[in-house]
Amino acid sequence: MGTGRNLRAVIAVILPVMVLTGMESVAVFAADVKIAKEHASEMVKHAKEMVSHGKAGHLDVLSEHAEGMINYAKTTLENLPEDNPHAKQAAEHINTAIAEAEEAQEHGNAGHADVAMQHAEAALKHAQEAQSHVKGL
Repeated sequence: MGTGRNLRAVIAVILPVMVLTGMESVAVFAADVKIAKEHASEMVKHAKEMVSHGKAGHLDVLSEHAEGMINYAKTTLENLPEDNPHAKQAAEHINTAIAEAEEAQEHGNAGHADVAMQHAEAALKHAQEAQSHVKGL
């Protein structure tokens, strides 16, 4: 019982101090990293599906997954912390993955299967590399 009371007393003192000094943003930061990790995972899933459907000749579905990958990539970027070396490296790969997915989508929509696949595979490679950096956050 004594430990529970002590913990409550510590929280009662520390929490107001955190709020007054602006440290409540620590909780928000943790939630942002969690979102970044979840969305990076979804980004890679869509990139894999993009490649898989491209190999099967389903260029319309390749384009759909490119769009999904791009959307998850953008929300991953929005949730990366600032001033973190892993976040910076992840952002570089995410931006490249987005550019490659956009090219894959454009060529897929135009019926250029070989070129679409080259860009889809490059997008997957960069998405996976970005995810490895996001996991390090």
